[in-house]
Amino acid sequence: MAAVVGGASLPSAAASPGATPVVAPAPPVVTAGSCYTTPEVRASQVRQLQTELMVAALSCTGYPDLALRDRYNAFVQKFGGSLNSTATVLRGHFQRNHGREHSRRFDAYITSLANQAALRSFDEPSYCQTAGSVFEALSGLDPREIEAYAAREVEATEAVMPCAGSRS
Repeated sequence: MAAVVGGASLPSAAASPGATPVVAPAPPVVTAGSCYTTPEVRASQVRQLQTELMVAALSCTGYPDLALRDRYNAFVQKFGGSLNSTATVLRGHFQRNHGREHSRRFDAYITSLANQAALRSFDEPSYCQTAGSVFEALSGLDPREIEAYAAREVEATEAVMPCAGSRS
């Protein structure tokens, strides 16, 4: 069963392979015509996942037994290399498509993801518990598996349109 967390859907720990992704798409913030390559789609899915977990860590303070802040810090430590490399890929998309506006557009995209995640944290009764389940699932992964996990479990936002011929 999938649960919606943040601007994207996050899978529950019990999600079966091939199940519908849990992270719901955030509203588009990218201009029409700026398509994403497959690596850029994957990078955006990793960023959605990271943003959801960050919002959960900051929003779910009423659930100290879940230790989400500590688990988020451990997530960043474990997957930091992949988080940095996918952020570089994603920034490259914004540089290629938005020129001198790339930093502002990138920041607006990330802010949109965080805002959507924050809204879900208020609207979804099991938001914090779902985040705990996602952290649990991630704890069993090798750091090299984060992109494949995000590709499998995080639905790309509507703003992330693959280029013609790309498979996401």
